[in-house]
Amino acid sequence: MQTQILNEFSKNYNKSTPYLKDRISYAAKIANNYEWVRNKIDYYSRHHLSYNERKKQLEINYNLYNGQYEEKDYAYLFKQFGFETELKNATFKHFDIMSEPLREIVGEEERRPFEPMVVAINADAVIRKREEKAKLLQQYIYMKAIAPIMEQAEQVPPEQREQFLKENTPEEIEKLMTKKYKSPEETQAQRLLNWLSKKEYLNRKFNLGWKDVTIGAQEVYYVTTENGHPTVKLINPKNFIFDSSEENIFIEDGEWASYEHYLTITDIYKQYGEYFTEKDRKALDEYINDDLYNLDKGQSLFNGELIESFGTVYDVSTYHKYLRVVHTVFKTLKKIKFILTNTPEGPKEFLVDETYKFNPELDIEETVAYIPEVWEGTRIGTDIYVNMGPVKNQYTSLQNPFSAKLPYYGAIYESRNSVPVSLLDRAKAWNYMFDVAFYRLEEAIGSDLGNVMITLQKSIPKNWTPEKWLAFLKATKVALIDPTQDGLNAGSDPQYWKSINVSNNSDISKYLNLLSYCQEQCYKSIGTNVNRIGSASVSESVGNNQQKLIQSANITEPLFSLHNQVKERVLTGLINEALQAYKGNPQKTAYVLDDGSIDLLDMNTENLSLEDFGVFLSNSVEDYNMVQSLRANLSALIQNSDGDLRLISTALRTKNPAALDELIHEKYESIEKQRQAAQQSEQELKQAALQVELEQRQLDRENELRIAMIRSMGYVRDADVNKDMIPDMLQMEKFNKEFEIKLRELDLRKEELMENNKSEEADRQVEREKIAADLQKSKQKSAK
Repeated sequence: MQTQILNEFSKNYNKSTPYLKDRISYAAKIANNYEWVRNKIDYYSRHHLSYNERKKQLEINYNLYNGQYEEKDYAYLFKQFGFETELKNATFKHFDIMSEPLREIVGEEERRPFEPMVVAINADAVIRKREEKAKLLQQYIYMKAIAPIMEQAEQVPPEQREQFLKENTPEEIEKLMTKKYKSPEETQAQRLLNWLSKKEYLNRKFNLGWKDVTIGAQEVYYVTTENGHPTVKLINPKNFIFDSSEENIFIEDGEWASYEHYLTITDIYKQYGEYFTEKDRKALDEYINDDLYNLDKGQSLFNGELIESFGTVYDVSTYHKYLRVVHTVFKTLKKIKFILTNTPEGPKEFLVDETYKFNPELDIEETVAYIPEVWEGTRIGTDIYVNMGPVKNQYTSLQNPFSAKLPYYGAIYESRNSVPVSLLDRAKAWNYMFDVAFYRLEEAIGSDLGNVMITLQKSIPKNWTPEKWLAFLKATKVALIDPTQDGLNAGSDPQYWKSINVSNNSDISKYLNLLSYCQEQCYKSIGTNVNRIGSASVSESVGNNQQKLIQSANITEPLFSLHNQVKERVLTGLINEALQAYKGNPQKTAYVLDDGSIDLLDMNTENLSLEDFGVFLSNSVEDYNMVQSLRANLSALIQNSDGDLRLISTALRTKNPAALDELIHEKYESIEKQRQAAQQSEQELKQAALQVELEQRQLDRENELRIAMIRSMGYVRDADVNKDMIPDMLQMEKFNKEFEIKLRELDLRKEELMENNKSEEADRQVEREKIAADLQKSKQKSAK
């Protein structure tokens, strides 16, 4: 039967090949109701049969991850250990030792930060950033060199100039442009991606995709527009096939891909209803008639023997209301022309499609070229074809017409010059060995009798079977004998009773050691260890534990790195898909950020559609470890900031090491500025106190001079010594009054300085009490 099916497959393959040419016109591709496209879909959909072995392998892996197994997977071990016959009357058990380290690696991906950043990467965007930077530097030069001249003309206030120069130094401008600056288009695209990440639960989908990597060494995502909205779908690798060349590991760069799944009628209408014609609806009605649920094997829509033989689908009943749906995408060739033509500005080159006719009066030269173009189509059941034509939004670069990408994104892991090998594939052989060893251990324990007694069979009481006597002995530890049996003396002869040791302790110990060895090798094959899953020995040193963690991370980090690249590619495809889907249909909505705040999305995609965007992530193990280390060493910074809880809250919410590093730098700069301000204030207070002291000394000298003058007045008879027509006593009185005023002013200044010191100290005390109260509340909440 299988030979007949394969011969039929080969015959159809050879028959369809001439109709699959790519270098034909668009009109030829859509002729006869897309006959060329339908032939392509049929051709690639038949490839699912040839991937039967891979599908079965993936099914085994997923079952093992979930603790399930098939006994035939152990056949080679049963034969090797020679107990195939034993298992016919025994139950073989599977003990899962793989999933714990695998789940730890999956959980590590869950802990890694997910903060995508959108950057405009086209040449025009780069030029605009350079122009913005040059503009800021020109403003700085203007304020530095020209504004002082303009101050004299009272055109630029000096306070404004000083503030600008303080905030816009060349260093600050460089920091702004490299770390913080985003163009308006980038800001809108970033908000759009943030909203789509929440709407599509992208973090969850990527984590499930990473789980597929650990189990099957493959992750697949489908980026498309459904009912007017962009979406990302996680694809089941078991039902997905594609052209995987040795030089390419990314699915979107391949030549073709096909996804087979089974859907209900309602799901079919939900996903493809917008493409249905009335003819398609009637054909679908024929599939869902009253006889659908009562089809016998010969009337089935599917060849039951084919599915049974090749195992196309394992977990879906084909005799119920599910229909086979195959979505296929493939690259073909598109004819384009480069036309060099005369314009008022001079000769220019334009790119046009194949329908353009050369105009000898205006055009100078015509160059024909062929670029890749992605087409798609969906087959439902056996004869319903929908959604046929070029894939929308396939060209991801405005400058590169050869950049067509498949809408399926993903990668194949550990497949260079070999079949893909997952972490679970590396470990399952050791799990098989563990199960066999455990089976032998159970046998050894079950047959372990310890010390056994040897005696004459005739000593067993009359009418007792040996089994009954042995059971009584095990239960009561008492051996009953009948000394009246024939041939036995009335007494008990000790020579008839002996004890020997038939214990299996050595075998049990051997199997226990083998179990430990198998588990250790299972962990090593995955690239992890007990330290990584948090089961390190309490006696192990911190340095040794850290070294083992680093060694384990070095083994698995290449896989995390490739997964990171896949996420970047999916997000880039999603943002480009969204720009086209929402072109002319601006989105206005609100969404909740991770910190609980609400952000508004008010998007205009007209300008965004003219940009090329790239999405970048940074969540390597170095970044993760750096964040943890920085958080662990924030105590000094928190102490210097007087226990500011806002700093703790911000640091705990920050997952990006660059953002956390910037937070620390900004806080230290703020602390340094406060320290400098405090030093300056202290210096000013010291200078004021010194000035007061100098004035006090001056007043003391003047007072001494006045006293001396008063004493000298007692010996002078002339009341106007200086002959200024003013009595000297009046002048002395005036001098005394002025001295008292100065002395009073000096006292007031002293009191003012003391009040300022008291006020500042009171403010600091209030702030310390507030921080202490906040810390106390935090401790109380933690205790609850």
